[in-house]
Amino acid sequence: MTAVRASEVVEFQTAVAGVEIDWVRTDEGFGEASMVSSGDQRICVSTGGLDFSTVMNSQIPADRLALQLVTSAPSGLSWCGSEADDMEVRAFGPTMSVFGNVPAGSRAVTVVAWLDPLAEISSDLCLGDLDIPSRPEALPETAQMRGLVRDLVTATAEPGLVDIEAGATRLLETVARALASVDNGAGSAPTRGFSSRDIVAACLDYVESTGVHQPAISELCAVAFASETRLRQAFVEMLGVPPVQYFAYRVLSQLRNDLLRAHPDDLTVTRAATSLGLTQLGRVAGRYRALFGETPSETLNGGSLRS
Repeated sequence: MTAVRASEVVEFQTAVAGVEIDWVRTDEGFGEASMVSSGDQRICVSTGGLDFSTVMNSQIPADRLALQLVTSAPSGLSWCGSEADDMEVRAFGPTMSVFGNVPAGSRAVTVVAWLDPLAEISSDLCLGDLDIPSRPEALPETAQMRGLVRDLVTATAEPGLVDIEAGATRLLETVARALASVDNGAGSAPTRGFSSRDIVAACLDYVESTGVHQPAISELCAVAFASETRLRQAFVEMLGVPPVQYFAYRVLSQLRNDLLRAHPDDLTVTRAATSLGLTQLGRVAGRYRALFGETPSETLNGGSLRS
């Protein structure tokens, strides 16, 4: 976390993904400006707040845009002369000059996204060109915008999610959908929510598309934009077992299928197991026997259950 401690009429500067912000303290006493950031070279999320009052100004680089979700809006908070409210989202487009009056107690989540990766995501999702607002007005509330707010709240509670590639990609998708819904009439387009079905589906899609047979919990949390507790709850609700156990069963079942289809002269247990990312063969054999009642070698050579 980056924290700045300021006294009366102190000037200081912060930066989120290369977007520099100049601040000037406007009240008396001491206090802190705090900031926690996470992300990659495509998108960055920063959560911050002020314990003192300031005025600020910034200019968005030509290759980026910024979005801000206000999570605490004291009286007097305004951007470019427009008063801000709790839980509203504003977009600041490329080259836009931004100035604001920021009272003590203000809190916000700021997203900086690079335009080229965002455009690629939009194309992949068949959203077409994104209509980025030319003025820093509050964006209209749509299903997509509610999805963006939800993802930003989750990213604030679990900042490490955006540090993982899958999590950053998920957030880029949400931003693209939210911006596409501003002017192109796509407000009724579906978005990926946080139901248990959606969480499990997102994880299964990730495994199918990447070939990662035993994904880390951190990967799955990033893919589904869910905490570890919520992820476990979703898998137990939909599949009856936690995610680690489910994917352990899944990979052992895949190993069994491969061994059943193979001829002993064409495949070894070691080669079949390692192709699925299974390296601790003694432990694998024990779990396999507990699950299927025979060893992997017995399955490959005809199987006691089929003799």
